[in-house]
Amino acid sequence: MSEKKTKKKKKTKKKAGKGRGKGGGAPTAYKPEYCQELIEHMEKGFSFEAYGGHLNLTHDTICKWVKRHPKFAEAKEIGRKKSRKFWEQMGIDGAGGKLTGFNAAAWIFNMKNRFYWRNEIHIEQSKKVEAVTIELPESKQAQEISLSDGEWEDHSGDK
Repeated sequence: MSEKKTKKKKKTKKKAGKGRGKGGGAPTAYKPEYCQELIEHMEKGFSFEAYGGHLNLTHDTICKWVKRHPKFAEAKEIGRKKSRKFWEQMGIDGAGGKLTGFNAAAWIFNMKNRFYWRNEIHIEQSKKVEAVTIELPESKQAQEISLSDGEWEDHSGDK
């Protein structure tokens, strides 16, 4: 029988990288000045998602910044409001005839998709009800009420 030689692996400690915290990882591209830049970007009518394209970064990356950097999350919210103001002002100006070639249908489509505008449809249905039976759990007794033109009668003693 031959003896197998076993090699022991040398254990080394991994040093923390220059990224987030002690766990290492890739360094973040986030810069505090991006907060104001994001607001200015969105104030022109651009979306938050388009800001990633502006920086050549993925949507996931800038979404992580929102979670990790409260000031960036605040800038996103401010930017969202400014973007909405931009588009609403365009609608006001377009409807008022101040914008040559304003396309109302395209503007409405944009608002529905960007800001979740919806057409509200109210359907009112009515059904004639002649009697309702209410069963009271404590007494285990049913009570029938007749309804007629807004008036009601108690028939619980009729049975």
